[in-house]
Amino acid sequence: MATTPTPTGADSDEQLRRNARHLLDQGASPRLRSGTLGVDALQLLYQRASEPESAADALRLLHELQTFQVELDLMYQQLQANEQDLTEELAHYRSLYDLAPVA
Repeated sequence: MATTPTPTGADSDEQLRRNARHLLDQGASPRLRSGTLGVDALQLLYQRASEPESAADALRLLHELQTFQVELDLMYQQLQANEQDLTEELAHYRSLYDLAPVA
């Protein structure tokens, strides 16, 4: 029931970003939910990518969106792991309470 300490604040944000970019570069990003871009967003992205003067910006934007999606997936995985740990700890302490002698 020991939990691993996690960094907080800017350090954890930067670490999360590095992990997300690494997973994205490796093609191993977790897909917990089928998060897809909306039709309007895809049309706008396609429109910007079609224009030579804004194509680089559109590709950079797409990469940022993919990175944010991976970050969200990583945070969701951590949230699920934390919830599982807390559920196990609750069960442990509840059983201690239930088995405690009554005076």
